[in-house]
Amino acid sequence: MNNTIRMFWAIELQFQSPVHVGAGSSDAYMGAANIVKNGAGEYVIPGSSLAGLFFAGMRCSAKRGADDKSLFNKIMSEESQNAQDASHLMFRTISLKPRMTLLRDRVRINPETKTAADKAKFAQWEILPENTIMLLELDNVSKKDNALTEDEVLKVTTWINQVLASWYHEGFFMGAYSAVGNGYTQVVSAKTCTLTRDNYKEYRKSSYDGLSNSNMGWDVLPLKTINDFNRTYSKRYKITLKTGLHDPLLIKGNSFYPSHTNPDTDAPFIHRDGTIFIPGSSIRGAIGAFMKKYGILAWAELTGQATSDPTISSIKFTDLLSQGSLNPIQIEHHAEDQLSRAIFGGGKFDEERVFDTIFQGEILVSKAFQTHDDDKLQQIFEFLASGMKFRQISLGAGAAHPEMSIEEVK
Repeated sequence: MNNTIRMFWAIELQFQSPVHVGAGSSDAYMGAANIVKNGAGEYVIPGSSLAGLFFAGMRCSAKRGADDKSLFNKIMSEESQNAQDASHLMFRTISLKPRMTLLRDRVRINPETKTAADKAKFAQWEILPENTIMLLELDNVSKKDNALTEDEVLKVTTWINQVLASWYHEGFFMGAYSAVGNGYTQVVSAKTCTLTRDNYKEYRKSSYDGLSNSNMGWDVLPLKTINDFNRTYSKRYKITLKTGLHDPLLIKGNSFYPSHTNPDTDAPFIHRDGTIFIPGSSIRGAIGAFMKKYGILAWAELTGQATSDPTISSIKFTDLLSQGSLNPIQIEHHAEDQLSRAIFGGGKFDEERVFDTIFQGEILVSKAFQTHDDDKLQQIFEFLASGMKFRQISLGAGAAHPEMSIEEVK
């Protein structure tokens, strides 16, 4: 007899980069793609989106044998369209509290003209949320004719914990534009409990949103020590970028913040929480232009640019974050007449470029969509490393050529 009625997991998510879960509409004033909200005007991640993310993670990370196929299909609801055969795993929509809201411009540069390609510039809203709790429920009571046995519950519990361990150690991406760093998220903690006759009264008096703070007898999952799961990424590469004294960097955003060097002036460098960073989209575009210039077609296959669906990418880029202190310096630029040396009207402006700063981020190769074997990947990334070594990759406004290096993370 199966005594498991319901099990719960309270999973704390930390967003490492802004997320865009599209609402399918555009802002009437700014023309930017909107983020989905609920009826109360709160930013949310729909339960259906969370379910899709988790099931995709289960396909990658859960260790299962040949005799587990039937149970796995039952949990994934892949054998039947009958409502009674829906998955035993339930995901509720979660509300997000944004630390900040951003309007992000995106543009694809034509490498020949160095300007925006035709119809390749657009914008979307993004939010960087505070840590939030995602509740996962294993419901084994509402499907009387399809209930799991105790052994099956134990197996499914193991798979769930393997996904959470992967999300703790490797992180995962959610929402749109994930290939260029958006929605990079990590599990920072998780706890679980089982509904029993001893905690049933506590369960009844707790709202679902307040369940994680209730006295249900939660057990903390030791995610740091769980390493028995299938890795989502077959390769990880760390990028280190350093701006020197002669190659200051500027990556412009469409939002401004008080200058580090002159509080009376706005600084145009793209930033998050007032701290500058290099977006994954910028480094992806810079590397892509370099690879295209030298005819490395395999890189376009990795990024999905060689297919009809460029959203299917074998690799993902995280944002490059500054390591230690920043050293931005404000520089005055102006356009002048060559004969009179007079400054053209509107031709004088200030820029704040970054000198002597180190940034670091990662390139992750997805195991599920890996298009090349390890030997071919090694050739591709060795070529990229040589281009970085000789500073052949241009980045940011004015085409700076900063010192860059890349190494595989074992």
